[in-house]
Amino acid sequence: MDKMTPEIAARIKPAIIKNANTFGIDIYDICGMIGVETYGSWDIDAEGDLTSALGPSEGLMQIGYVIACHDYGFQGTKQQLRSPENSIYYGCRHLHWTYDYLINHDLSLVQKYGPWYSAIVAYNCGVGNFEKGKWSAAYYVDKVIEKRNTYSAYGVVVNGVMVMEKAGDVPSVPTPEPIPDPVPSNKNALKDIDDWKSTLAERLKNDRAARPWPPSSDYQTEIGKTLYNTAITIRSVIDKINAWLGEIEYYTQPK
Repeated sequence: MDKMTPEIAARIKPAIIKNANTFGIDIYDICGMIGVETYGSWDIDAEGDLTSALGPSEGLMQIGYVIACHDYGFQGTKQQLRSPENSIYYGCRHLHWTYDYLINHDLSLVQKYGPWYSAIVAYNCGVGNFEKGKWSAAYYVDKVIEKRNTYSAYGVVVNGVMVMEKAGDVPSVPTPEPIPDPVPSNKNALKDIDDWKSTLAERLKNDRAARPWPPSSDYQTEIGKTLYNTAITIRSVIDKINAWLGEIEYYTQPK
């Protein structure tokens, strides 16, 4: 195991910050996962799950080598995947994918457990096992949350080396505004629908850019229901748009 050095810390910190911004994940959520995945060692050469079909798992975030290669196009060696830059990037990318998958395929779990809790469970046990109820990862998630809160309050210090400073005031995540139904006019229905779809796409892009998970230890709050209701609203709008398009096509056909 490589002991933490200022040189290694100087590689880890920017990798965490960069990927937190790229994938909309809180810095200390990533730190919490690393702390649990490496049993607090923050060993950049950590390797686990040697007998797993998706293993081995590499680096700080213990991302499966097969997952990184097959799902995300990584073409390097197992050793290269262990680098802080690669392990954190592919780990965060996969974590964000679990969030997107559950939002799009199983909102009932997101509503029940909250988006962050659901995403980290799926990261740990796999989305298939999570959906089928074949998981017992509550202890794992609790440890991640505990680590996250500790790191946020006191910073990350490993072998006497400061890896990440403590958080200042953690900004709250704004509750998404309700998305109103589109109201196309009779004369310009198609244009109005196109304009609405563009507005909706821009709104979703902006919402996606914001961190989708609640701050601090507030993991199972009303934001889960808000995201659920927002997604349901969006799906309802899409259904209405498709219905309008069908009506427009029907009434504009030669009789």
